[in-house]
Amino acid sequence: MPALALGLVIFAAILHAGWNLLLKQVEEKYIVTWWSVLFSAVLALPVALGGGLPEAGVWPYLIASALTEAFYMAALASAYQMSDFSLVYPIARGAAPAFLALWAMLLLDEQLTAAGVSGLVMVVAGLLVVGSNELLTRRNTTSIRPLGIALALGIALLISIYSILDGLAVQLTPATPYTLIMLGLTGVFFTPFALRGNGWRKTLAVGRSHWRRILVIGVAGLLAYGLVLNIYAIGPISYAGAIREVSIVFAALAGWKLLGEPMGRVRVFGSVVIFIGILMIAIS
Repeated sequence: MPALALGLVIFAAILHAGWNLLLKQVEEKYIVTWWSVLFSAVLALPVALGGGLPEAGVWPYLIASALTEAFYMAALASAYQMSDFSLVYPIARGAAPAFLALWAMLLLDEQLTAAGVSGLVMVVAGLLVVGSNELLTRRNTTSIRPLGIALALGIALLISIYSILDGLAVQLTPATPYTLIMLGLTGVFFTPFALRGNGWRKTLAVGRSHWRRILVIGVAGLLAYGLVLNIYAIGPISYAGAIREVSIVFAALAGWKLLGEPMGRVRVFGSVVIFIGILMIAIS
């Protein structure tokens, strides 16, 4: 992989982990998520419209992907509400490639090599290490703790679903306008989650009090995606897609060092194992 592509993919990973960390640190996660997605959509709108609207056959993929992304955003906010950042992020991002490999075998009749199977085993082992504290430690309201793991795995499943939908769609239409329009629809579909039990007065108040954080999350999310698009143009897609998941290591480190979350060293180790497993799947 060219040095430029490697540098960009690592920067994109840092941005992705960074905006997730910013979201974890706020109380009103649903509302901040909605404002951030809305802001990203506004930034992306000129580019999206400049590329032209997708053809009619692409819209089912576009709508299905946007709906899946809306549920992904809702699940992400809920998971961060109840569990540690260094737990949710590595499991969610780490399990998604494993689900994708499973869909490839079941739906596309693809066969994994020995290295691919070994990579999947490492991913599962890393996930078990990261989640071991939640599974083995019983603290007061214990039912909430395993639910965080379940939500993280659900997030990974949603990531794999919208990834497949987007992968099929961009075979039929240019990737950039498609994804940016999908981002705008995601904001629309996420609105009921954001406003549920809140109302416009609270939503506006949260937007005013957290506007700096919202702008940073929106720009970081959009920039991270734009970098990935450019990386795919100058480097191997399978390698780039795998290396960007080094963000799970950054997230585990951030949760440990910046948020003071427990089991820091263990979760960093598990995240490294997951990342190595993802790389093995990519090169298999």
